[in-house]
Amino acid sequence: MAVKGSVPKVTREKPAALPAASESLARDIVNDAVRRYFIKARARVPAFVDATFGWKGAFNLHRNAFGHDLWRAPLNAALVAPALGLKLAGKIARKSGREETAHWLETRDLFLRTDVANAFAARIFIDLLKLPYSHNGAHSVSDALADEILADPRLAPVRGLLETQWGEAMRARMDERLNEALSVYMSSRFAVAELANMAAATGFGAAVLGQFTPGILTLGPAIAGALSSSPLAAVTGVAATPALPAAAASVAAAMAVLALLSSVSGVITDPAQAALGIHHRRLVKFLDALEQSFIADGRAMYEVRDAYAARILEMIDVAAALYRHVPA
Repeated sequence: MAVKGSVPKVTREKPAALPAASESLARDIVNDAVRRYFIKARARVPAFVDATFGWKGAFNLHRNAFGHDLWRAPLNAALVAPALGLKLAGKIARKSGREETAHWLETRDLFLRTDVANAFAARIFIDLLKLPYSHNGAHSVSDALADEILADPRLAPVRGLLETQWGEAMRARMDERLNEALSVYMSSRFAVAELANMAAATGFGAAVLGQFTPGILTLGPAIAGALSSSPLAAVTGVAATPALPAAAASVAAAMAVLALLSSVSGVITDPAQAALGIHHRRLVKFLDALEQSFIADGRAMYEVRDAYAARILEMIDVAAALYRHVPA
């Protein structure tokens, strides 16, 4: 999921001549500016969480879901598992010493860009990171990181170096790390939507059907069984419907309902996560990893665990479905 924001350029005007400069000093200035910048960014997290993930903020954010997101969001939830598989394959490749292959696998982005994701990315860039952003009508020229670099009293003798290929390479590296980290953060939101669907399926099965239904594979057949054994089924003849077609139809109906829920579930899950401090901790972790990757020559890989929880619940759903169809 590519983003349109970027790490800003650090120059306001080009000097008449390129002064002799120390690359080591320039790197120290940039790294110190990065540290000051992220201290201030972390200080903005509480206000950002309140404004973005409170009840009002979550509702305003997810108003964007009514449109093409009604099919994009459930598709993204379905892509969480393949995306997780690529990440795991990347880890295996890294342990095997195949760094380039590992990086390629770990940075593949399978997800569709949703309108909700666009709106959220704009808030991340404009309100939290305070970096330049221009996409889908959202626009900001704020460049808090450049301001930190320009404020360093040691900058004068090395300012010209920041306008050379060295400075361009530094900005390109930061842009790449920022896009990678934000893509991972966004994927965690798709995983949370998937977990919300599973919780809804489990709650419905327990409250209405009196069964344990942690996912589509158990919920659909359970609904079909309940319908086929109802008094209305005996009158209408639905009870005679073959089990497999009835279960398939019920699975399709359940999937359609859960697809709608996955598009707007953030209206409930975002305020809940904000109240539990989950959003605060996740954003601080995101900023910490981003700071390390901006400073370090190597990559500080950023990952979240929500997708693993969803995979565990999926395996439970598969196991429960198989168990119910095993002859006694």
